[in-house]
Amino acid sequence: MRGGEHAFEAVVFDLGLTLIRYPREQIMGGLLERLGRPVEAGRLAAAYYRTDKYFMREHPGLLAQDPRTYYSRYLERLFAELDLDLDPRRVAEMMFSQPRPRADWEPYPETRAVLEDLRARGYRLGLVSNWDASGPATVARLGLDRLLDAALFSALEGVAKPDPEIFRRAARRLGLPAGRILYVGDNYHDDAPGALAAGFRFVLIDRLPHVDCGETWDCPVVHDLWGVVRYLEEGRGGGPAAGAAR
Repeated sequence: MRGGEHAFEAVVFDLGLTLIRYPREQIMGGLLERLGRPVEAGRLAAAYYRTDKYFMREHPGLLAQDPRTYYSRYLERLFAELDLDLDPRRVAEMMFSQPRPRADWEPYPETRAVLEDLRARGYRLGLVSNWDASGPATVARLGLDRLLDAALFSALEGVAKPDPEIFRRAARRLGLPAGRILYVGDNYHDDAPGALAAGFRFVLIDRLPHVDCGETWDCPVVHDLWGVVRYLEEGRGGGPAAGAAR
């Protein structure tokens, strides 16, 4: 939507699990198979999804920290979802026995096309992410930096979501009033409160809508990045959409 009282002039995105993904299901699936406890890929993906939502809801900000500080707790929850009686500490040690650099992060299939489409429509694009100091290098390696007008990473800003200050800084760097900016993220509990408090509008991206995580979201929900384009095309930024139960 490019005109009217609620017109957006910029779209700002979260990074991990919004624009890019890590092949964790494949890595864990291979490890479980070696341990003689294979899990079907769809079931494993659903368990990761529900575990993510639990930690996002009950421990905001935790998943942005060094995984070594919480990973055994995360695996304990994941294995409970899968009914696996594995020792989470032992498996965590196995997972960290070999370095797994963030170079393995990759864009979702539609990421580049959507960013290019939005730029062609005249939107300014930004990034606000709870990420360590490797953020700029990760984005550059994936070729996404050339599509962004501003990119803010919590480790470099000294402030993290859900603190609205990191969103206010993004608005200043884009040179736009907050009310003209749409923020898109996958983590309601880290993303929505800070974005809304800063004056942004918010859309949640939920890539597994068929999996029930027991939450109700009072915001518009899309299921891939093309859904953001459709949201803008339909002019739905003029008012809040009905909440979606998951």
